[in-house]
Amino acid sequence: MMDLLFETIVKVGLACILVGMSWPLQAEKGWAIDGVGEFDGDGGHGSVVYTEGVIQCDYDRPGSWRFTYDEIHEAEPFDIFKYGVDVRMDHLEGAGDLFVSVLVGDEEGNTLHALYAPLSPDFSVEGWQRVEGELAVPRRGTSVRLQIRGEGPTTASLREPTLQRTGSHRPAMEMDSRRPVRLENASVAVTVNPVNWSMEIEDRRIAKTWRTFPSDDQLVVLDVTTSEPHQQAVFDAIYLPANRPMQLTVDLDAELPEFSITTSIPDDTPMPSWAAMVDTVPNLYNPAAGFELVVPYGEGFLYPTDDPTIPHQLMAMGDGAGLTMPWFGAVDNTTGAAILCYTHDEDDVLTRLGYRETEAYSAGTMRLHWMSQMDQWGYDRTARFWLADEGGYVALARRYREDAKARGRVVTLKEKQEKLPQIERLLGAPNCWFNFIWHLETQEERMEALRWFRDQGMDRLILSNADALDDTDPVIDWGWLTSQYDLYIDVWPEDEADLAHVPGRTWGYPEGIKRLRTGEKKRGWVQRTEHGEFPSYHLCPSLHTEWARERIPASLQERTMLARLIDTTTALPLDQCFDPDHPMTRSDDKAHRIELLEYVRDQGLIVGSEMGVDWAAPVVSYIEGMLSPVAYRHPEAGYLMSGMEPTENTLNFQLNPAVRVPLWSLVYRDCAVAYWYWGDATNTFPELWPMRNAFNALYVTPPLYMILDDYEMYLEQRER
Repeated sequence: MMDLLFETIVKVGLACILVGMSWPLQAEKGWAIDGVGEFDGDGGHGSVVYTEGVIQCDYDRPGSWRFTYDEIHEAEPFDIFKYGVDVRMDHLEGAGDLFVSVLVGDEEGNTLHALYAPLSPDFSVEGWQRVEGELAVPRRGTSVRLQIRGEGPTTASLREPTLQRTGSHRPAMEMDSRRPVRLENASVAVTVNPVNWSMEIEDRRIAKTWRTFPSDDQLVVLDVTTSEPHQQAVFDAIYLPANRPMQLTVDLDAELPEFSITTSIPDDTPMPSWAAMVDTVPNLYNPAAGFELVVPYGEGFLYPTDDPTIPHQLMAMGDGAGLTMPWFGAVDNTTGAAILCYTHDEDDVLTRLGYRETEAYSAGTMRLHWMSQMDQWGYDRTARFWLADEGGYVALARRYREDAKARGRVVTLKEKQEKLPQIERLLGAPNCWFNFIWHLETQEERMEALRWFRDQGMDRLILSNADALDDTDPVIDWGWLTSQYDLYIDVWPEDEADLAHVPGRTWGYPEGIKRLRTGEKKRGWVQRTEHGEFPSYHLCPSLHTEWARERIPASLQERTMLARLIDTTTALPLDQCFDPDHPMTRSDDKAHRIELLEYVRDQGLIVGSEMGVDWAAPVVSYIEGMLSPVAYRHPEAGYLMSGMEPTENTLNFQLNPAVRVPLWSLVYRDCAVAYWYWGDATNTFPELWPMRNAFNALYVTPPLYMILDDYEMYLEQRER
């Protein structure tokens, strides 16, 4: 179910690659275009037509397109411009989008920002509407041009463009009021440079200094206020892409080696959902050999900061497809010193892993991007830092566990067992998807195949497709856990469900489907059958528990079940719904997902889910996929196609003990059992079976086996 897992993150990635970007779509005749101009997009075609003051842009395929007005305005950094255009949305398809924005150039004539200060039309409006805003030119910007940026098949009409300088922030920038500020306690000293928004963080216990990259692309500090005894500083600033006031508050704990950065912007500041993000948390700069990034992606990874080939990935902090816990850090392996960055505002944040290169600084790093809420800033955000003087990544995991425990997220299996006694059966149990038994005709044949494992001494086992048995009581008597697959996110239109081999999965369609900000229905997993490809649509999570109430009690009347796997609930990125009948922020989404998982648990079932994320740790007791991060398994793992071969990422990252570390297990091993992904199981690539066994032994986790419909494969592999 992972085909469109990163749809939102991929969009954000396109928006974030702001330097050195070139685009194929440009009309070269400025404010007055004569006739028709042909253009190419990302694999599609389009046209620009000018008629009586109206420009019509028409693009016919998925991908990005851009129309840029030819008039170039010279500018200086921190100049203020008003900009806008009348827009009429004539046609928009699928996950398409449209933004009014500005292209910013530098003094060498290069593109400095390709999607600066984006604004969106109100997609519910029919006819013409004015889309306008105000911006301040970013640092190093010397020119601005009005542009329309589109995604996907679109027809949009434009008229009355404006782009006008109205002032500058330079007169308010007094250098004396922006001098470096030093905050200190007995353990830590933090020096903030407000001119380029960078930091030096000194661990006074061991004379170790951590540094950051400058983070001044979106802000300029105008004034600084400090308070005695020099443990708080408030920086008055401007958020340049919207020319709105910003306040950055740095708070140092009175005693502990910990400080925080809080970002405040007016809640109603417009920020289209994926095109505008706020970068106010300076990212760590550690270029030397021996430094590693500590990243809880899946179970966890260490990435050397001096390696330019470090993979570039965008990862959300609130779902199992991204960071499984809302923290990351860096470690100096020569001393064991380490630094942790974490947040409690993980619902609306993305992180970017990669090798960052600037004129003066180059190193592998993690960047934190605050996302908007329902197309506005929404609320204040806080990032926290903590320093370890020894202990490396283990110290960071221990510190985060303390925080998770304080937030009520550490609920152990022993505590869960008080409500669900069968959890004792989970400890050490291999997770087995024996789909071949569906093709054995009688209950007796199916039981005989399973009894073979029991006879070899497997007295603990999760039978994940136990619904293939008419009567599950015999395997329960063996000590096994009975479970079955369940899913609440993907539904299909009634006329496609049977062809897609998903009969009955039509609940809530179309009224309950999640709506994008454009009003279009959110598409999901694409089901492939002999009849073709059939995309699902995402049922809004606000309705998931209601559907579960109709399904689960009835299914429990058919056979005895002790557990249930709820697919994708902890794997898919937190999302928003713009349907006026069931609107939903990402925080609402998380609350609805937790409600579903709690409902399943309250039916007397052990709850399993996919990938896993720590907001679900109080409820979920086992996780499929924690050992198989999405980016590093086979791209067809969700379909488990025949003939698959291990990928380069599988060998270089997923099964490479030099870069993997059990961060999740250090925090939550006593709360949830971690497994491989069913499409990336212990036996998926038999030649890698010994390596997977070694990881299971090292991480103290049981294996997961998947045997699909091939009875001969079962006979070949069962001894092993």
